[in-house]
Amino acid sequence: MVISLLIFWLFFFGSLCQPQQRQYLRSKPWQDWLMDGLGLTVQGVGVPLLQLLVGVGVLKPLWPQLQGCLLLSPVLAFGLRFVAIDYLYYWSHRLLHCAPLFPVHHLHHTLGQMDMVGASRNTLWVIFLLPYFWVNGLMLYLLAEPWAYGWGIVLTCLLDLWRHSSLVIVRRSWLYAVLNPWLMLPQDHGLHHQPMSGRSGEPIEACQFNHAGVNFGANLKLWDYLHHTYQAPDLSMQSQLNGEDLEGLAENKLAHLFLVSPKLKALVWPF
Repeated sequence: MVISLLIFWLFFFGSLCQPQQRQYLRSKPWQDWLMDGLGLTVQGVGVPLLQLLVGVGVLKPLWPQLQGCLLLSPVLAFGLRFVAIDYLYYWSHRLLHCAPLFPVHHLHHTLGQMDMVGASRNTLWVIFLLPYFWVNGLMLYLLAEPWAYGWGIVLTCLLDLWRHSSLVIVRRSWLYAVLNPWLMLPQDHGLHHQPMSGRSGEPIEACQFNHAGVNFGANLKLWDYLHHTYQAPDLSMQSQLNGEDLEGLAENKLAHLFLVSPKLKALVWPF
């Protein structure tokens, strides 16, 4: 937990070195700060406590004999969290972009630009629709040595923050050459947050906005490669609209998509 907090603040202060990001954060409405703060609290505090409750408050009284019964090597335990659960997330993310479920996810796509503080902006109870919430609690209870699986959770959370940040890696750097073939980078996820028309040049329609059909993966690009949903960002163009334009689209052209205009209400009831 201490390491996660340290890296979070390193990411945050690193983003403050960028003038455009400082300007964006200064102009960010207090409602957005409140939503993002609540989202981070749910992800950073609420989720671990609930998963602990699943193990200690539910599984231990019902099935005490199962605690620590699963023997996996540290490599396999880490791979289970970082790779296998990542595949489950890929499909749950795609399902959230289907028409019936998109209202519970659309709040996440109201980010004006990539902003790590807003990485957890979402309807507060959407976490219960994601398989990793339930699987993580179960695996931490079943594993005889859960520390490697726990490191997989920590690394995934930190990559989620980075993926939503403005801290992109320079394309011509050696680090970009090493990470880009397999890891979902901020510029890849930025394309996911971009309205579809920004890539096709067609007029923006309400049904297209933030139903981005690309780059659903969290940790790995492998799943998008396999299912033909990966699209490389066009680095010669701006990867997404600026905050003012995005907010304008949400408020003017797409008001009927959001159904409930106040974003704060969407934290609890997005329909």
